[in-house]
Amino acid sequence: MSLRDQAKQSIPKVLRTSFSQANALDLEKEQFEREQLNAITKALSILEYPMKEKHVRTIIIGTFKQRSSTFLWNLVSSRAPLHGNPIVCWKFSSMLHKVLREGHPNSVKEAIR
Repeated sequence: MSLRDQAKQSIPKVLRTSFSQANALDLEKEQFEREQLNAITKALSILEYPMKEKHVRTIIIGTFKQRSSTFLWNLVSSRAPLHGNPIVCWKFSSMLHKVLREGHPNSVKEAIR
């Protein structure tokens, strides 16, 4: 009998299912964060072309999934060169306008802070 089989037998079935559910939730959270990072990065690119609606839509849907916009604010404050590039600053202003209008209501409260 292998160590893996012994470990499965020693852990009650109830704990095994909750452990797999926790892993699934962690994977779902990682995928959500990856999608948000990708959408924000692409929406706020340095290139001089308009933001794609699918990226803004992904960001707005993310505010509803989290019921908050803290993830958006954390990413923008740490990664976006708002002060150094006028194009990125303009795109951020446009994106923020759309998030405040169409995003989760908590986004407005968090933007004030």
